[in-house]
Amino acid sequence: MNKYDHVVIGSGISGLTTALILGKFGNKVALLEQHANTAPLIRRFKRNNFWCDPGFHYTGGLSPSGSLSILFRYLGLADYIQTIPMDENGFDILSLKGQGEYKMPYRLDNLEYYLCVHFPNSVNAIKKYVHKIKDINYNTAFINPDMPLTQFSSEIYLNHSLDTFLRSVGAEQNLINLLGNHGYVLYGSSAAEVPLHTHAYIMGSFYESASLVVDGGNGLIGAFEKELKKYDISVFTNCSVSDFDIHNGKLLKGVYCEDERYFECNSCISTIHPKLLVDMLQNASVRPAYINRIKKLENTIAAVVLFIEADEFPEEVLKTNYYEFDLESFNDNLIDYTAYMSVNPQAEIKGRRAFTVIKSASVASFAPYFGDAYLNHYDKYDEIKKQAAEKIINVVTDKFPKLKNRIKVLDVSTPVTYQRYTKTIDGCMYGIKHNIAQRQLSTRTSVKNLFLAGQSIQAGVMGSMISGFIAALNIVDHNTLDKEIRACH
Repeated sequence: MNKYDHVVIGSGISGLTTALILGKFGNKVALLEQHANTAPLIRRFKRNNFWCDPGFHYTGGLSPSGSLSILFRYLGLADYIQTIPMDENGFDILSLKGQGEYKMPYRLDNLEYYLCVHFPNSVNAIKKYVHKIKDINYNTAFINPDMPLTQFSSEIYLNHSLDTFLRSVGAEQNLINLLGNHGYVLYGSSAAEVPLHTHAYIMGSFYESASLVVDGGNGLIGAFEKELKKYDISVFTNCSVSDFDIHNGKLLKGVYCEDERYFECNSCISTIHPKLLVDMLQNASVRPAYINRIKKLENTIAAVVLFIEADEFPEEVLKTNYYEFDLESFNDNLIDYTAYMSVNPQAEIKGRRAFTVIKSASVASFAPYFGDAYLNHYDKYDEIKKQAAEKIINVVTDKFPKLKNRIKVLDVSTPVTYQRYTKTIDGCMYGIKHNIAQRQLSTRTSVKNLFLAGQSIQAGVMGSMISGFIAALNIVDHNTLDKEIRACH
C-alpha cells in the first residue's frame, strides 16, 4: 500500500502545478498519470526527426514582470525556461471571411490604438473594453500579485458574456466578431457564451505579451520535472485511477487504480475531465443534482491537427499565428476556423521546418471510434483520418499556394487521438466549456478532501495553472503562499 499526504490525478499544467506547490510545503505527494508519459498533450513528439507540439504552442504573460512569469518564478520554473517573443505588432493575425484581416498587437495601449483605427465607429466601446480588461485583471488574484490570493474581481460573479458587455457599450458587430473569434480559438467558447471575466483574464495575458517557448512543450515540462525531483514528488505513469475510497459517503481516504494499486491519502486533487468522476462518486453522499449537473455540462471544441514539414513557410507564420474564420459556415454549430501556428525557429533541420495546422472538427464523425473502438474498426477510422488530412492540405495550399507540392505530412491527430492520450470526453481541446448558460464547477466538492482543478475549472494555460494554485489553497497556509508569491513580483 502507498501512503501519501496528497494524491494528484493527472499531470497536465494544473496537476503539475498543484503537486509542486504541495511538495514545496513539505508534503509527501503522489502524481498519478494514466499515460506512459507525464503531460502527454503538452509534451512534444518526434516524427522524421522533427519535433511536433500537439497541445502547447504559445502563451501570454511571460514578459519579465508578466503574470505568468511571476507564477513561474514561485514554482522555480523561470530559470529553466527561455522565451521567444512573438511579433508585438501582430502576434496573431485574424482573417475573418467577408470582413477583413487584422494583426493583433500586444500591450493594451497598442491594442486600443489599433482597434480604434480599424473600428472608428466603436471608439467609445473599445476604450471601455480595454478599461474593463485592465480593471478585471487588476482586481483578480494571481493575475495581480498584489491582490490577496482569495480575492477575485466581482465580475466573476456576474452572469454576463463578452457579447453582452460589448453590445452594452455600443460595439459594432464586426468588432464583436473579431474579439469573440480571437478568444474562441484560445478557450473554446463563443462571444455569446464566454463569461466576461474568463475572457478578460485569458486574453489579458496575451494582450500583455505573447511568446513561444524554447523547446516548446518539452521546455515547459522539463522545467516542471526538475522541480518535482527537487521536492521528491513521486510520479506514477501508466497509473489510471478507477475509483475513490470514500468512507461513510463523505470522507475521501484514498484512490484505487485499474492495476489494483491503492494510494492512501489525506486529500486528492483531480484534474481530469469532470465527467470521468461520475462513476467514481457512486458511493459518495453527493446530491443527485450535482451529478446531473456534471453530466449535462457542455464540452469545448474538438479539432483535427496536421503536422507538416517544408523548406519554406509564408511570412505570416514566422513570428505570428494565422487564424482564418468562415463566419458563414457552421459545422454542428461550431465556428469554422483554421489555425496556422507560428513556426518555431528551433524546428529547423537542414533548411526544413515543422509546422502545425489546426482545423475545427465535428465530434460526430469520430465518435464511433472513441475508447478502444478505433482498434476494432481501424481501417474505417484510418480512412476518415486520411480524408480529414487531405481536406486540411487543400485548405493550406489554397491559402498559401507557394506551399503546393512542397509540404510533407509528418502526422495527423484527431479527437480520437486526444481522447486516447488524455481520456478527456469527446477528445475536446479545452475540457468543459466556460459558458454563462451553465454553472461552472468549483474547486471544492461535497466530498471532504476531494478537490478539482484543470481547464474545466479555469480555462487556458494561465487558468489551468491558477486552478492548481486555488486547489492547493484548500490545503496549504494562505499567508505563507501569499507572501512567497509576492516575493517573486
